[in-house]
Amino acid sequence: MADWKGDGCYGARAFVYVRFIGTHAQHDRIDAQTIKGKTMEIKPIKTKADYRATLVEIDGLMSARRNTPEGDRLDVLVTLVEAYEAKHFPIIKLARP
Repeated sequence: MADWKGDGCYGARAFVYVRFIGTHAQHDRIDAQTIKGKTMEIKPIKTKADYRATLVEIDGLMSARRNTPEGDRLDVLVTLVEAYEAKHFPIIKLARP
């Protein structure tokens, strides 16, 4: 991956997860909390081992279709990882000289 020297991030890697591509009206029709009769067994990410295991599970779900139980699980797990990373691996903005 390229170095972003202009931003002061030398050798930084960036990953982007796009949750939705569509119109606002299409987004408003999504009901990610309803999973037809099934419940998800999801725990908070508390340790590095939990974090690594969640990343492995996310990798296996990356081809999940939107609005399916697997797609909903992927959305929830990514949200948990984002929260864990924000707390444990904060991005420090460097002041420009």
